Amino acid sequence: MLAVMGTVAIPFKSMEPGIPMAETACATATEFNPKRDAIMVAATRLFLERGYSGTSMEAIAEAAPVSKPTLYTHFRDKNDLFAAVVMQRCEAFLANMEGLLDHALEPDLALRPLATKFIEMIHDEEALALYRTVIFEWRQFPELGQGFYDCGPCKAHNMLAAYLQHQHERKRMHVPSPVDAAALFFSMLEGDQHMRCMLGVRGPLTQAERDAVVDLVVPVFIRGFSAI
Repeated sequence: MLAVMGTVAIPFKSMEPGIPMAETACATATEFNPKRDAIMVAATRLFLERGYSGTSMEAIAEAAPVSKPTLYTHFRDKNDLFAAVVMQRCEAFLANMEGLLDHALEPDLALRPLATKFIEMIHDEEALALYRTVIFEWRQFPELGQGFYDCGPCKAHNMLAAYLQHQHERKRMHVPSPVDAAALFFSMLEGDQHMRCMLGVRGPLTQAERDAVVDLVVPVFIRGFSAI
């Protein structure tokens, strides 16, 4: 489990009428706050193990361990803490992909490492648990799904789209719609297997299976958008 280094937030709208959602963890601060970090680590573990409804603030305080007044000093309520956990984990997963796309590299050299890291990330047990939790709780937290998408998948798509736009301009690839092409690339990597993992039909892909997906998808994608 990764510790959280002093996460702070961007404004996030209320998940309950009349109660503003103060902060989420879509950004990371340099300030180190041991108490907050301990709370976030404990809350992440409990929310992913038990879900939102099965986790109490008392249990989180005990697991941290911190006093309840300390817990409420950092987070207004369970809604606030749950949103912070989801956004922080999403941001942490995305951080693993940042820096992989060197615009100077040829498509095969750039896209293969990205594909490898992406498929490794989406088949991580914690990532699967987080995705399931967000989906399960969407009725109670209708705005959390948008926040999750904005802090994770949308940023990943934009990152790849920027690379594809650059390759299109340099005539290395023909990508008239980089945003759509980026979405297609990640969808191809997810394939049917990720849905089966989400539903518990099978476990995460083995390393050999992941490598096989990358070896299939990357060449097909590059050929499909080869320069005219």
